This record gives sequence, structure tokens and C-alpha cells, in this order.
Amino acid sequence: MIEERLHLQVVNQEREADLNEIAERAMQDKDQNEKQWRQILLTHIYLNKLLSDKIEKEMEKFHIVEFAFK
Repeated sequence: MIEERLHLQVVNQEREADLNEIAERAMQDKDQNEKQWRQILLTHIYLNKLLSDKIEKEMEKFHIVEFAFK
């Protein structure tokens, strides 16, 4: 009876350790996933700024033409 309880405690401790390891791996995966999404976000922000500036420069070039037709 005592041996059975000790065995059950050992099994429960092993199971708990396994669950903790799984949770830790999930957090690491989440961190990697968040880093990847952050990288994608920063890339989109950079491209948006780059293209917006390019459009503004093009609009300035044709500002005289637009003014002439008004």
C-alpha cells in the first residue's frame, strides 16, 4: 500500500515534469512565432513608408500639371 502510494507520487511527479516541459516548449514556440510576426509587421511598416514617400515625390512632380488643369 505504501509502495503503491510512493509509486503513484513518482508517476505524478514525472507527469507534472512532462507537462511543465510541454508548456515551456509551447512558450518558446510562441516567442518564435511572435518574433516572426513582429518581423513581418516591421517589414510592412517599412514598405508602407517607402511607397508613401515615393508616391508623394511622384505627386510633387505632376503638381504643376494638376494645377494647370484646374
